[in-house]
Amino acid sequence: MNKGIALFGGSFNPPTNAHLGIIREASRRFSRVVVMPAAISPFKLDAKRISVDDRLHLLEEICRPFAAAEVSDYEIRQSGVSYTYKTVEYLRKTCQTDIYLIIGSDNIKRLGEWKCFDKIASAVTFYIVPRPYFPLGEEEKSVLIKLGCKYEEADFAGETGSSTIVPLARAFGKLAQVVPPRVEEYIVARDLFSSLQYVRGIYDRFSVKPERREHIYRTAVAAASLASIYGADSEKTITAAVLHDVGKYVTVREMEEKGFRFDDEARHCPAPVEHCYTSEAIARDVAGIDDPEVLRAIRLHTTGDRDMTTLQKIIFCADYIEEGRTTPGVEKIRCDIVKNLDVAMLEIVESTVGYLEKKGAAVDRRTVECRKWLKEIILKGE
Repeated sequence: MNKGIALFGGSFNPPTNAHLGIIREASRRFSRVVVMPAAISPFKLDAKRISVDDRLHLLEEICRPFAAAEVSDYEIRQSGVSYTYKTVEYLRKTCQTDIYLIIGSDNIKRLGEWKCFDKIASAVTFYIVPRPYFPLGEEEKSVLIKLGCKYEEADFAGETGSSTIVPLARAFGKLAQVVPPRVEEYIVARDLFSSLQYVRGIYDRFSVKPERREHIYRTAVAAASLASIYGADSEKTITAAVLHDVGKYVTVREMEEKGFRFDDEARHCPAPVEHCYTSEAIARDVAGIDDPEVLRAIRLHTTGDRDMTTLQKIIFCADYIEEGRTTPGVEKIRCDIVKNLDVAMLEIVESTVGYLEKKGAAVDRRTVECRKWLKEIILKGE
């Protein structure tokens, strides 16, 4: 049992099973774990879903089983944005012991953006919990060393499931997989995190099969993680993901007969990619999505093309690497994708082209162009 203080902060908006897992495991390793909800996170200034008092109360409830864990209202009682360096200074004045700052490995690349980071680095030992899709590899260790951090790697791994995917989990009936029971009750009672509820009606209207819905959910979870790694807009990324296969069971002709509009490219596309166009049309004309980047991500999620944005690359890749996929070589791509999105995407394209050529099937012209483009940008980056 470490006699130091473990500080675990965050917005906790809402508290998730991933948060709970860290609190539970830290409580087994430290004599004191201070759980510190932020009043206003400097990285989530627009978060307004759960009041600070309710976040505090929910954390107190889920921490109750752990004798070492205590929920502090210090940051909530302060005015304005919550900054970690101020909290660390407060703890140093009130506690004469070593401070271990718990962070997920997904936070390492942004540490340099923290306000007065040098003050934090000189005062704490970072206790780093590896998170899915975010290994603590040599690159991450190099970042820590360059920033002058003292650090220890936790001997347990964090769970999948950030606050970002709570609306997704609610829409797919999977809240219990992402948040503790008391938090689920709170969310449902107040009808919170309901921004994606509309997709259920669309899935029903276009006869999306249960197994396809599961694939869509897994794709969206993978996409959310990749958006966090590569700085894409998480809301737009998840929107594209939940709609990318919504037109899987309807044809262009059937939809045209019902008044949907398509261009010539959609009318003459190969059957294996037809759902890209029907899904795009449903996203645009039924879901009301008018963001060109999101719509193009849906259209290109199977073929790829030149000049794709980070968000569009993420949807293409997430569809391929989601945890239900067992394609040969996918495990390697899952490892590579957290290091270099373009390299991993090229691996996917090469695998797809190889598969189609082996079958004697035609390779979409856009896939060919995508492969050329990826090779060009990777070569420029070397």
